Amino acid sequence: MPNWITDEEQERIRKFAATPRYQRGPHFLEPESEEDSDEHEEAPTRR
Repeated sequence: MPNWITDEEQERIRKFAATPRYQRGPHFLEPESEEDSDEHEEAPTRR
């Protein structure tokens, strides 16, 4: 699991937070494809 949040992840989080609670689901926070989720596995820490 990466120790930092990418720009794409920040955008997904922003959309999730802007969506009404009754319309939210865990799929909002998932990467669009498997390649996206594996891409940043060994990224440096940024906080």
